[in-house]
Amino acid sequence: MFFSNAGVATGADPLTTPIDVWNDQWQINVMSHIYAVRAVLPGMLERGHGYLLHTASMAGLLTSPGNLPYAVTKHAVVGLAEWLSITYHNKGIRVSLLAPLGVRTPMLGPTDSAFARTFAGPIKEPAEVAEMVVEAIDAERFLILTDPIAQKWMNNKTADLERWLHGVRRLQRMMDEPAVQRLTPLFRMPAFGRAVGEVVRRLWFAGCRSIAVGERRGSVQAPCHARSAKRRYRPAPVRSERAPLRLRRARLLRARSQRRTSRPHQA
Repeated sequence: MFFSNAGVATGADPLTTPIDVWNDQWQINVMSHIYAVRAVLPGMLERGHGYLLHTASMAGLLTSPGNLPYAVTKHAVVGLAEWLSITYHNKGIRVSLLAPLGVRTPMLGPTDSAFARTFAGPIKEPAEVAEMVVEAIDAERFLILTDPIAQKWMNNKTADLERWLHGVRRLQRMMDEPAVQRLTPLFRMPAFGRAVGEVVRRLWFAGCRSIAVGERRGSVQAPCHARSAKRRYRPAPVRSERAPLRLRRARLLRARSQRRTSRPHQA
């Protein structure tokens, strides 16, 4: 059994990534697998059995926003592993492809980075991934994913590529823009401004009313701006339990007329 796990994640976009970085990633991320296969595969074929395990990444099945060389080279590893599995399976050679999401290693970097929060998915510990690999090898399963959500993302991509590209573009925009800039269009919406203003107004007046109650009880001293707001605020009048004026007047007139009719007539 041979485990090809070498990889680097340097690189950026095609305009700023030096050609030397492209060459380094190609040699380490792709050609190291080729060199290993050329070294161990002949002996495996002679024995009639062997196992090749290649580490790619979900970047090889989906993509890696912000790092084009990494996405390209990991796609190449996926293609290599698939080809080897198809070609040599009937000759006793088993092949597995490890395509992890985020794993808590120095290669991932800070787990609170924009990439880790947006694209890395559920971050696993190395020991957890190792157990998944052992289970997959025992079952001779080709694809090894580190979280069920990875399979869901793959299904979304194959089911509707245009929709998947649209969603990844939106995530890329969220990763590129600062948080304040992402919220700016929201604050510019008139309905949002009116809603926020109404909430602030109600909270302000509720706070002033509670301060006024505390002042009367002698438990708190309201600041001057709160007292001025309290004077401007007039709470809604409490409805009286008494009947309306017209109804009370009608009852009074009815009672008077009843008293008059109940008096005895004088000669």
